[in-house]
Amino acid sequence: MSLSTDLPIHSIADQLVDLLCKNQKLLLSAPTGSGKSTCIPGILQKQFSGKIAILQPRRAAAKFLARHVARLHNTKLGDEVGYIIRHDSQVSKDTQIIFMTDGIFLQILKSNPQLKGYSAVILDEFHERHWRMDLALAMVNRLTTQNKELHLLIMSATLDVENLKPMLNCECLSTESRTYPIEFTHRVTDRLQKPWQQAADEAAKLLNSEEGGILIFMPGKYEIIKTVEALRKKVRGVPIMSLYGEMPAHEQDQVIDSPLGKKIIVSTNIAETSLTIAGITAVIDSGIVRSSGFDSTRGINTLYTLPISQANAAQRAGRAGRTAPGRCIRLWSKSEHQRRPEHFDPEILRIDPAELILQTHALAYPEPKDLGLPDCPSDEALASGEKLLHELGLIDTDNHLTPAGQAAATLPVSPRLGALLYFGTQAEYLELSCMYAALISESSILLRSKKKLSELCPPNTAETHSDLDILVSLVKLARQHNFNPDKCTKLGINANSCRAVVKAYEQFLRLCKKIPLRDDCEDLHPHCALLRAFPDRLALRRDQGSLQVSLSSNRRGEIDKLSSVKQSPLLLAANVADIATGTQAKTKLSLLTEISEALLDHTFPGEMKIKKELKWHTQTKRVVNSQAKVFRDLALMEKTVPAEASAESEALMAKMIQEGALKLNKWGEKVLSWITRCRKCAELYPERGITSYDNSDLELIYLEICAGVTAYKEIRDIECLHYVKNLLSWDEQQFIEEAAPEFIILPNDKKMRLRYEVGKPISASVFIQQLFGLESTPLIGPCREPVLLEILAPNHRPIQLTSDLEMFWKKLYPEIKPALARRYHKHHWI
Repeated sequence: MSLSTDLPIHSIADQLVDLLCKNQKLLLSAPTGSGKSTCIPGILQKQFSGKIAILQPRRAAAKFLARHVARLHNTKLGDEVGYIIRHDSQVSKDTQIIFMTDGIFLQILKSNPQLKGYSAVILDEFHERHWRMDLALAMVNRLTTQNKELHLLIMSATLDVENLKPMLNCECLSTESRTYPIEFTHRVTDRLQKPWQQAADEAAKLLNSEEGGILIFMPGKYEIIKTVEALRKKVRGVPIMSLYGEMPAHEQDQVIDSPLGKKIIVSTNIAETSLTIAGITAVIDSGIVRSSGFDSTRGINTLYTLPISQANAAQRAGRAGRTAPGRCIRLWSKSEHQRRPEHFDPEILRIDPAELILQTHALAYPEPKDLGLPDCPSDEALASGEKLLHELGLIDTDNHLTPAGQAAATLPVSPRLGALLYFGTQAEYLELSCMYAALISESSILLRSKKKLSELCPPNTAETHSDLDILVSLVKLARQHNFNPDKCTKLGINANSCRAVVKAYEQFLRLCKKIPLRDDCEDLHPHCALLRAFPDRLALRRDQGSLQVSLSSNRRGEIDKLSSVKQSPLLLAANVADIATGTQAKTKLSLLTEISEALLDHTFPGEMKIKKELKWHTQTKRVVNSQAKVFRDLALMEKTVPAEASAESEALMAKMIQEGALKLNKWGEKVLSWITRCRKCAELYPERGITSYDNSDLELIYLEICAGVTAYKEIRDIECLHYVKNLLSWDEQQFIEEAAPEFIILPNDKKMRLRYEVGKPISASVFIQQLFGLESTPLIGPCREPVLLEILAPNHRPIQLTSDLEMFWKKLYPEIKPALARRYHKHHWI
């Protein structure tokens, strides 16, 4: 196959090379199908003498593109063109064009911080904004100022030029692609029908009119399996294939290289950008995607199923118009499409920043904010990430990488799994720790069933205290059966998933054998390494009658009902996830391991402490003396006994009242009236120094009420007004009664209650008949403060608001009296 020169990218090839040579950096906006991923590496290879690194956000795309470009160059894969991805690589000393994932590139940067031997770095599909791609951009951007022979090219179908152009201080070049018109259809779907059922229905209809292939987008593996099942019930004689990241590479290759003609491919967003599947003329888009995010309240990364953005929808639709006019059926309404966001927030703002911080430390930039990232996590998020790294033992108190941190940063895993692999290696449990890490990092090997893990445990297996240990036994069995699908299915496990776990295990084993061993590691059990990786995921059973557990930071969760170790009082969860249940989210714990207090104390000596404190017991509603055995902020055991009355117990109860946790039944209208009257007097007569009952005054009153008691029932119905008034002297109390009386007596012997409020006139609401005989406005207290009267008609509606009653009688009353007398003729009028 010869290298094509008629793709749109070739029309700007000379301009691209000139701008890149002149400025070292360039932004390229080129739609899908323009040839940027396949042609530009070769164009730059002819211009520059060093290696060309092309970064891809996905392993499948890197491998596919390397193979495709090698064919275009008429060369064997691994000679001139190659790839490096996790678990796999095809490169040699002669390889000049290297496709790789962004994670692999960051590892290369650590061993080759100046990128010696490289002349260009290409960031492809940058619009996806994976956090590693953002970090690679920041690092290479800095290197271009030090190395004038290094060039940086950022490519995407939809670039945020306004954000990137000022940051990079470079030109932006764009080109058009050879695309064909696409006919869009929006469906108002039945909310009760599952998306895979809707997609299967639409595909069955399309097959009658489409000669080409149909590409269906679903958010994840589960939905893909369901869609394929639904399609097989409706469609006959047409190949139906799946495509997702967890599939073995050879199966992905078969889908990508599948023959032209009628076919149906059900894919995740792996087919949205980099991967091109030939012969697609129709797209059915579910409109949903699985997106990663970080729940800072629970400290866990979570996968959310979300509606895709408008930009994602455009990318997906573009797959139908590559070679001929196409069709795109969207399983959402047109009005809903307009309400969707144009773009998602970058991944770097959505996920746990601990891994970013670990990598920036390893790249000699402890503060991510110093790197000039396109977007940087908030200070709060960065602080949370640093806290986790400290807890894992990867960063010391001086904010430097520990030996564990240095090793973890070289491993292609999260900081938690980096800690697991490092400490497992140090404790000479290398193989088991690598298997644990592989099981945790890869997709579950279990087939969907309601069988408990203990029921799947192979016979003659030694007594186990961990779900992970049972899974290790099952993987070993799958390996012994050479991953035979039928035999694995009988064991209740997925053969392909087991194969992926073994592949990850073998890679971890190779990498961990390079980790230097220390002489001071005293871990005696493989579960110690799990503890070091997940110290904040200890769970304490709340009772034996439910699956509820207490977690650190006052969180609660529920353990997996299929776990084999549910009965243990203290558990460690290697997997914590938020599961949406109706309007609430439930924290579910799985991959559980029994942990003894002895093992916890051995792994973290000195961190298990006895904590004695006076506290409020919500069940008994009294102050108790608590003695708790605590690991960090998780209480493992607690004993309480009723406390004797003391200054501390009184202060605790007073605080409970002040915070609103305890209610005093007789802290009612009389008390509140007295307080408002005093506050008004403090305003009107500042020279007298009358208290205004601020928070410190109220605290003194609560302390007096709580004197000598420890239980809520002793103060619940106590008379509060006496304690409130006692804050004032007898003379001050008498002055309040005189200067701010509760009410005044009217000529008809009725009481008119007065309202007091700081900053407002003294006021009252009164029926007009009750004012008969009162010729002028009442004046209150020594300062003769007039009362603002709200005069009411017999129907309780206001007639007038006045502080000049004399004028009311002279002017307004004669005007309104006839109408009032007619309307309320049974009432007496003067």
